Amino acid sequence: WKFSEALPEIPTTFDDSSDAWVLADHTSTPNPTKPRALPVLYADDCGFYTGVQLFRGKFNEADATTGASLTMQGGTAFAPYIYLNGQFLDAFPGDVSS
Repeated sequence: WKFSEALPEIPTTFDDSSDAWVLADHTSTPNPTKPRALPVLYADDCGFYTGVQLFRGKFNEADATTGASLTMQGGTAFAPYIYLNGQFLDAFPGDVSS
């Protein structure tokens, strides 16, 4: 076993172009709970069912994006950490009702 508290994926300079990153660009899902917007970002639709999952996204400057909405669901071990442009925004520790 090895452990590291580092998340090299946080800085905006991180290169996520390698084949290790699965493109999350699905436009449909077999999940009965449909997402509010596309693309579908359900980890299991990308082939990941357990463990740590990291999502990286980019906003196109030309689109003049003014906001984003994140909807997440997990259990007692679920604890998403949210970063924007390399800056920590918030964390949401899981609980039984999550």
